[in-house]
Amino acid sequence: NSFKVFVQFCIDRELIKLEKNILENIKSPRVSQSLPKAMEFSEIETIFDTFPTLWNGEILERNLMIFNTFLYTGLRRQELINLEISHFLENKILVQSGKWDKDRYIYLPHHFSTELRQFIQKTKTQKYIFTTLWGGQITISSLRRIFEKISKNTHIHIHPHKLRHEYASRMIEQGIDIATVRDQMGHSNISTTNRYIWVRDEHRSRAIQILNFSQK
Repeated sequence: NSFKVFVQFCIDRELIKLEKNILENIKSPRVSQSLPKAMEFSEIETIFDTFPTLWNGEILERNLMIFNTFLYTGLRRQELINLEISHFLENKILVQSGKWDKDRYIYLPHHFSTELRQFIQKTKTQKYIFTTLWGGQITISSLRRIFEKISKNTHIHIHPHKLRHEYASRMIEQGIDIATVRDQMGHSNISTTNRYIWVRDEHRSRAIQILNFSQK
C-alpha cells in the first residue's frame, strides 16, 4: 500500500511517465491473524509454584507482589513503576498520569487489597511501593528481567501486557460488565477494551448453555 502511494506521488509530479497508476487495481495481500490465546488457570498456578525456586527472601516477596499487582489491577508497566504508597487508598489505588496523562482509580478485590497493605507495612518503603533492595525506584529493565526469568523457567511466554489482557478477560468471564472493565483499564472507549478480551473456549461452552428459545 505504501509503494502504491509512492508511485502515485511520482505520477502526480511527473517524475515517471505513466498515464495511470498500474498498481491501483492490485489488492494488498491479507495478513492472516491467529486468534489470541488466553492463559489457562493451570499456567498461572505453574508460575506461582515456580516463584520460590527462582528467588527467596525480600526479592521473592517483592516479585510475587509485582506479579499479583499486574494480575489484579491490569496496570501498564510504567504505571506500576510509578505507584507510590500515598496512591494506595484502602480498597483502591490512584493511577496518576497514566496513558494520555489521565488519572484514574482502580478498585481492588478485598483479599488483594489486604495483601498489598501487608506488603507495604512489611517493606517499610519511603515513597514507591516497589523498590530495589537499596530503596530506589525499580525500572522497566528490572521488570523485563523478572518476566524473562519466569518465562525461561516455566516455558510459558509471559509479560506484563499479557497479564493486562488476562485481567480484562477474567473480569468479563466472571460477569463484570464491560463498562466497568473499561474504567478499570483506563480506556476512553469500549472498542479498545474489546481488543483486550480473550475468552477461553471452556467459558464459552459453559456460558452458551443458558441460551434457550423455548418458552417451556
